[in-house]
Amino acid sequence: MSKTRPRWRRRLRPILFTLGACGLLSLGLCWWLLNMEIAAGNGGMVFIAPNTTVVGAIDSVDAHCKLPTPWLVRTTARIAQRVSPRQIQSGWYMFQSADTQLDVLRALFTGARRPTTKVVLQEGLTKWEVAGKLGRALDVDSTVLLAVVDTLEGKLFPDTYEFFWREEPLSVVNKLVRQFNRKTAANPPTREELILASIIQAEAASVSEMPTIAGVYKNRLDIGKHLEADPTVQYGLRMRSRLTYQHLADTHQWNTYQHAGLPPTPICNPGMAAIRAAQQPAKHHYLYFVAMGDGSGKHRFAASYNEHLRNVALYRKAQRSASQN
Repeated sequence: MSKTRPRWRRRLRPILFTLGACGLLSLGLCWWLLNMEIAAGNGGMVFIAPNTTVVGAIDSVDAHCKLPTPWLVRTTARIAQRVSPRQIQSGWYMFQSADTQLDVLRALFTGARRPTTKVVLQEGLTKWEVAGKLGRALDVDSTVLLAVVDTLEGKLFPDTYEFFWREEPLSVVNKLVRQFNRKTAANPPTREELILASIIQAEAASVSEMPTIAGVYKNRLDIGKHLEADPTVQYGLRMRSRLTYQHLADTHQWNTYQHAGLPPTPICNPGMAAIRAAQQPAKHHYLYFVAMGDGSGKHRFAASYNEHLRNVALYRKAQRSASQN
């Protein structure tokens, strides 16, 4: 028996060598095939819906970008899914003709090749303005976005964001609300504080004046005096232009000239400075304020109505002077 073992070994070696060589050649061939370039058509745009299977995702890419060997890409994707915890990423992808089949596989599992867009949301935008701006930037139907944000006025946090092109509206809005929750986590505003913050944001052009303006509104609320905030009237009428006496007489529920207390909802999406001002208003005896009218955006404050009338006269004088120059 011991004499026959070397003979079997001698026979086994070429078989193993042949199998190993065939395996290496097969792997080399697969690698070469996977590095073949695709033929990106339709601008290379492909949409992968949420919960799409591996085969479904590969078929979608093949339908728009013509894979040289889709069967190999499917097989490789199945193997990758079994050995890796990563799943197919949904969304819009933009492929180019210089991309290879291997690039497609990497993109589908990592989310690469999904075009992104940076969007800046300024303080004080209303839900309609937020939905419109996001819709234009992301090429998403703004009416769909508006339906998602409808009850979230005040929590669409102003900041700089990066979104995927044509990202799902719910995903987009969730990012804004999560940012609001992160920023206010240390001291979350009450519903009333958030409504007041939105009015402060709409009124104040200067951050330094926000606590003072907050104090004016707190003093008015404490004595049951109408807030008489112009931005609340504009919000209810969905306008930003100059108000007339007819506008002030409108009885819509956000009109704080006609209704006491706070309006039913925030009137815009305030930043942190306005939220903190609403939580910590300045202590003083002011009940009125009016713009200086000199283009600075700042205001004159008054504790009495007579003093306020004098400030209004100064405002009108500054306006006349500006119109003459």
